[in-house]
Amino acid sequence: MIALLAAAWAQDPIVTALQEELQRSMSELVLPDSPRPYFVAYRMKEAWNIEVRASLGGVLRDTVGPDRRLVAEVRVGSPEYDSVNFRSGYGSENGLVATDLVIGDAPLAVRKDAWLGSDAAYKEGVANLSAKEAADARRSEGDTTPDYTLGEPLEHLGQKGAAPDLARLRELAVAISARFAKHPDVELSSVTAWASGGRFVVIDSLGMHVERPIESVDLEISGNARAADGSRTSDLRSIRVRTLDDLPSLAELERSVDDIARALTSWQAATIPEEPYIGPLLVEGSAAVDLFRRRILTELQGTPDPERPVSGTRRISFGSSGSPERAYALKRRILPRGWTITDDPQSDPRSPAWRTHDDEGTPTQAIELVTDGIVRTHYMSRTPSSAIAQSNGHGRSDRDYTVRGSPMVTELHPDRTATRRRLHKEALKITATYGNDHYLVLRRYESDIPDLFRMRVPGHEPLELVRVFANGREEHIRGVELEGLTRRALRDAVMAGDSTTEVFRSGSDHFQITAPSVLLDEVEAKPRHGSAEKPPPVASPLAREPSTGR
Repeated sequence: MIALLAAAWAQDPIVTALQEELQRSMSELVLPDSPRPYFVAYRMKEAWNIEVRASLGGVLRDTVGPDRRLVAEVRVGSPEYDSVNFRSGYGSENGLVATDLVIGDAPLAVRKDAWLGSDAAYKEGVANLSAKEAADARRSEGDTTPDYTLGEPLEHLGQKGAAPDLARLRELAVAISARFAKHPDVELSSVTAWASGGRFVVIDSLGMHVERPIESVDLEISGNARAADGSRTSDLRSIRVRTLDDLPSLAELERSVDDIARALTSWQAATIPEEPYIGPLLVEGSAAVDLFRRRILTELQGTPDPERPVSGTRRISFGSSGSPERAYALKRRILPRGWTITDDPQSDPRSPAWRTHDDEGTPTQAIELVTDGIVRTHYMSRTPSSAIAQSNGHGRSDRDYTVRGSPMVTELHPDRTATRRRLHKEALKITATYGNDHYLVLRRYESDIPDLFRMRVPGHEPLELVRVFANGREEHIRGVELEGLTRRALRDAVMAGDSTTEVFRSGSDHFQITAPSVLLDEVEAKPRHGSAEKPPPVASPLAREPSTGR
C-alpha cells in the first residue's frame, strides 16, 4: 500500500508544479537592494465541499463543488528576526497570501497562480520587515525572542478523503428538518449539513512534504423560540464526525430535534426571578465544556499575537504597544490541585479533529498542558514565545493565514469525580450557608458560533438554568445574567462530576474538548431587564391540525 501511494504521489502533477514554483521563488525571487526570502512554504487545501440547508422538510440551499486554495508564505529576514509576525497598522499585510487555484490537472495554470501569490507575499514581506525595523528603532527595549523556528525535512503519505455523497446528505437533512413540524412552539428552525473530502498539502523550501486527508461531516440542528414577553433564545445541537457512516441513526437525530423543542418549551415557561441569587452553581454537560473552552483554553494558546509599533508620542494610537504574549505564565495555578489538561491529536481517529501533522507539517504530539492544576506548557506552533521555543505540533491557520498554536483533542481530568447524588448533597450544604433553599444548575447555553482562536462570543446567555431543591424538584428560570463564572472560580472549584465531549467547527477546522461538570461555590444570578418585540398575534400554521384544518 505504501509503495502504491508513493508511486501515485510521485506522479501528482499539481504537487510537482507547486514544488517547482516554490524552488524557483526561493532561488530567483528578489528585489533590488532587498533581502531574498530565507523560507518559503505552500499550504494547499483541495477538497470537494457540500452544503445543504433544509427547513421543515424542504431544501433552502444545496451547493456542491470543488475547492483548491493555496496560501503562499514567504519569510524575509532570518528566523531570529523576520517579516511575518508583525502588524504596522490595522489589517496590514504580513507576507502570507491566499489565492484560488484552478481545478483539474492544469500544472501550468497552478504554477502561474502560485507565482503570483509568491510575488505578492514576498513584496509584502519586504515592506513589512522595513516597517518592523523602523518601529523597533523607536523602542526603548528590544525583543530578543526569535520570530520563527525552522522544521526538518519530512515526508508523510496520506490518502485523500473521499468525496462526500450529496444525495445522501440532502435526504438526511430534509428528513431531520421535517421533524420540527411536530413542534409548533419552535418559531424558526433549520438543519445545515456540511461535508468535505480531499487533502491538505504542505511543502516548504527545506524539503517538507506532508499530505493528510480532509474528511468531515457536520450536522447543525437549530431552533429558535420566543416567550410571551418577546424574549428570544436559540438552541443548537451539533454532530461532527469524519464520514457519513459515522453519523447516528435517523431516529437518534430526530430525538435531537425533540430535545431542542423540549429545551425551548421549558425556557418559554420558565420563571423570571424577581430577586438576585448568590450561592453555588453546578455547571454540567455542554455548558461545562463551553465554560472551560472560554475561560481556560484561550489562555493556553502560546503563539504570540503579532507585534505592534510602540505608540511613541502620538496622541491617539490604534495599535498596542503591550506584550503580544497573552497565555498563562508557566507554573501558574489555574485549576484545583490534582487536575490535568492533556491534548493528543491522534487519540480519536473517528473525530474530525484528529491530526497526524499540523498545518506546518510538524508531527502532532501528545502534550500535558496542566499538571496538578499548574500550567506546564502551551499549544505551540513554530512561532516561539519567550517561554517556549519549539513547536509541539499544534499549529493551525488563523483567519489571517498565520499558523498559531491551538487546541485539537483536549481533555480536562479532575483528580477525582463525584456522583450526581454527592454533588447534590454538597451543593445543598453550601447553599444553606447563604440562607437559600435551593441551588442553581446550568446545563446549556444558547447557541453561538465558536471561534477557534478566540472562542468567545458576546451575548452568550443561559438556555437551560434550573433551581434545584432539597427533594430534587427542579424549576426552570430565565431572564438572568450570571456573574462569577471566572477563571478564579474554576481554580477554586469545589468538586467535579461526569465528563462531556463536544466537537466544535470553526471555518473548515475542528477541535474537540472533553470536560467534567463542576461545582462552583459562589456565583451571582441577577435579573436582566430589557424590551423585546411581542410574538406574532396570529398563531403559527404548524399549530393547526392538517387533517381537520383547525
